[in-house]
Amino acid sequence: MNANIDNVDTQNTSNDAENDTLAVDEQRLLTAKQTGLFATLKTYLSMSGPGWLQSGITLGGGSLASALFLGVVGGTHFLWVQIVAMLMGVVMLSAIAYVTLSSGQSPYKLIRDQINPVLAWGWLFASLLANLIWVMPQYALSYSAITENIGLGFENELLNKIVISLLIFAFCTAVVMTYGQGGKGQRLFDFLIKAIVSAIVITFMAVSIKIVFVDKSISLGEIFAGYVPNINHFSEPVGALGEQIQHIPDAVKAYWHAQVIDIQQTVLIAAAAFAVGVNMTFMMPYSIIARGWNKNFRGLAVFDLATGMLIPFVLATSCVVIAAAATFHGNPQNALIENEGIYEVNPNASKKVQTELTKIIDKRVAELNEPLDNEEMLMAAYLIKRDTGSFTKALEGVVGPTLANWIFGLGILAMGISTITMLMLISGFCVCEFFGFPHGGKQHKMGTLLGATGLLWFVVWTGGSAPYLAAITGTIGFIFLPTAYISFCLLFNSKRAMGDNRVKGKKRVIWNVLMIGSTVLISAAAFGPYGAWNKSMGGLPIGQYFVIGFVVAALLGQLYMIKKRSKD
Repeated sequence: MNANIDNVDTQNTSNDAENDTLAVDEQRLLTAKQTGLFATLKTYLSMSGPGWLQSGITLGGGSLASALFLGVVGGTHFLWVQIVAMLMGVVMLSAIAYVTLSSGQSPYKLIRDQINPVLAWGWLFASLLANLIWVMPQYALSYSAITENIGLGFENELLNKIVISLLIFAFCTAVVMTYGQGGKGQRLFDFLIKAIVSAIVITFMAVSIKIVFVDKSISLGEIFAGYVPNINHFSEPVGALGEQIQHIPDAVKAYWHAQVIDIQQTVLIAAAAFAVGVNMTFMMPYSIIARGWNKNFRGLAVFDLATGMLIPFVLATSCVVIAAAATFHGNPQNALIENEGIYEVNPNASKKVQTELTKIIDKRVAELNEPLDNEEMLMAAYLIKRDTGSFTKALEGVVGPTLANWIFGLGILAMGISTITMLMLISGFCVCEFFGFPHGGKQHKMGTLLGATGLLWFVVWTGGSAPYLAAITGTIGFIFLPTAYISFCLLFNSKRAMGDNRVKGKKRVIWNVLMIGSTVLISAAAFGPYGAWNKSMGGLPIGQYFVIGFVVAALLGQLYMIKKRSKD
């Protein structure tokens, strides 16, 4: 009995301490705003947190995979894709933060009870499903960094995968368990995530600085030109691949044009998907709820997204695209050798490169039933899916091959670990919201262990390069993102849900233009001809079935809400 009383007293003391800290933070904000802009920005920087957690999710294996293949396929032409997608994401996440901080309520419950229960359930289960799936390629990528870049492991491959995967899971679990342990635990968790994200950015910036200012293999003009959006990239080959197609015989030109466009569309959509995933929209509101933030923290939330998520993301992904473009775009590397004037697969190339190149060649021969000429062999080499171990060449000239592997490997490992940690944390939030458990407690911690599905990566993910598998996963996950965007557009404008906190006047018009624009673009990409609509499996148009089925379910949910409101 005394032990129970002691536990209650300890918990009350902890809660009182957290409330005191929150009150102090709120007063700091109010004082800073009265002092001026510089004081406000300085205070914002010292109190940032949720935006960095978003970076911990988005700067993972999916972002790396997408950025690598954007550079391989499009050179610097595709630099605009991830940034445009991220800007739309910042708009939506800022709106989500506004709704959450203004209402002080769970957005899942608001959408379920006030907007449409199907949208709420779709948002929650899509977020959880994305976590359980996307965590697998993060393990694959981390394993690749440890064994190929850093060079650690045993001789037995299966033993390697089991031991390394368990160590990664144990480390990420230890980090996640610091979450929700009062003020000190939260500060430790935030510090670890910020440190990991900073390491990622610094690593890839070092690569790009070497490429642009030492090697001068890519100019600043090419980089700036790559940030200009171009919708034609979805239908026309670009850069070296577009030029190479012109050298291919007319009889087979259509085949290679279709192959390049298919790869470009997959990579472009995957890049947009991994900029802001549906699970990130679930992370944002509950990370600020856990801090106890209120209306006075709305400016901090937007600032935090810009500095903690947008800037690190733009820097890191742009640097990876630049590195990939300089290393591989329009460059067969060592994939081919010339034998009496004829290109052949290089037997001295890595096993992965030989396997990927052979697959591309065999597919082309099977479809057209004739051998490839030299120009086609070059094109096939340009389309090889590259793994992370190949990109250290961008640093070797500065620090040597050993240190280059360590630097690049640690950056990639940091990406994988940060994302695994965040996906586990979001899984806990999903469990708490669905069952009504308090956040940060025992049930939340048990829910985070759903992320253990990642330990199955070497059973589920077989063959091909780990980054490309992550990109394919991102394309599938992109289907679910409009669910969250549509839900929050409706919630943002709902008088019933927001009451007096609903934005009014010109601000509401501006917010709606930005939100609706982002929602339309994301929905068109996700459900359109390049997204879910044309996805099939074994000849079955599962994408069309899903889109139609979900729309019908959402309409039924709306009819239910209309009937419920009429009764109320």
